[in-house]
Amino acid sequence: MTDQPTAHATGGQCDATTGPAATSRPHEPSTRRVGCPSRWAGRVIVAPGLIVYLGPGSSADEHAHHAIQFVWGLDGGFDIALGDHRSHVGAALVPADTAHRFDAHGKRIALVLIDRSGRYGTELQHLAVDLAGTDLTHQLATFAPPETDMTAEEATAWCEGLITALGIDAIPATPPAPPVERTLAYLRGDISGTPRLSAAARHANVSPTWLTHTFSRQIGIPFRRYVLWMRIQRAVDELCRGADLTTGATYAGFSDSAHLSRVFRTNFGLAPSTLLHSTTLLGGSWTHPQRPQHSSPDNPPRPTVRS
Repeated sequence: MTDQPTAHATGGQCDATTGPAATSRPHEPSTRRVGCPSRWAGRVIVAPGLIVYLGPGSSADEHAHHAIQFVWGLDGGFDIALGDHRSHVGAALVPADTAHRFDAHGKRIALVLIDRSGRYGTELQHLAVDLAGTDLTHQLATFAPPETDMTAEEATAWCEGLITALGIDAIPATPPAPPVERTLAYLRGDISGTPRLSAAARHANVSPTWLTHTFSRQIGIPFRRYVLWMRIQRAVDELCRGADLTTGATYAGFSDSAHLSRVFRTNFGLAPSTLLHSTTLLGGSWTHPQRPQHSSPDNPPRPTVRS
């Protein structure tokens, strides 16, 4: 697969936290099936704070993202590497913001990304740090693996059961300091524009130096990297609404689809076009209440997914 967009990209060059100003538009779940068969040819289910991939898995280059990751080999083990530690496991957790790579060799997998700031995030992150890369097959011996044709609602319920099977209780995350909360609100409102640390600091009524250190300590990654993470989340939401890569990139504040592809590959180890053109995408929204889809005469609204 190629990273090249199917339509002309807009916007010019910019730094990692800037992009053309855009206004997000309203969204509703959608189903999309495009492209040719691929070893990444399963279904991607998107729900608030959660992404689930079910189906054949291939390789992912070394990457790191701001979500806790769980992978379960449904047809046997897979190879995973965290830094210099390599292993062949049946199921494993990867902590958020941890560089890793894996290869499922075309076998079916369940891959789950869980929001670190959600109600399970604090405890699950601690567990993932303690058990990073450890084979969890025995711990899940009495828990049924997922069916790869699950609906979005079924997959969400299955993930709740998975977290319980891992021994995690729903504990609210400790809220960040009020200035950091105000910074997050500022970013949510300006992520498609050009959010800056200096402007965020003014909005939060703190110094840029204070915000730099406190934001990194409480959120877990630096301000600039978190801006990119929020842009990726917005782009995924736009793709769920039926946008192409160019439109999704623009609405998420990337300079163009090539910029989105580079950042996506750094975070997930593969290009967004690999998934967009060969998987069934069941939206949902990763971050927002449901909004109307992107539509045009050539791209009519897709039906809502029902269980």
